[in-house]
Amino acid sequence: MNANNLLIRLQCLIVLFCIAILDIGPIPFAALGAIFIVLFRPRWLKRLIDEIYS
Repeated sequence: MNANNLLIRLQCLIVLFCIAILDIGPIPFAALGAIFIVLFRPRWLKRLIDEIYS
């Protein structure tokens, strides 16, 4: 595992941790984010997945 791949995984972990903390509140951010990803299939998500598994 190279340093760039490790950095990307660490960034994803930090973002997911922040979403988990915000999800405790009255607005379910994780569900809204999942709905956005399913409906629009953003290009940045495909690039992120490609970078993680490269």
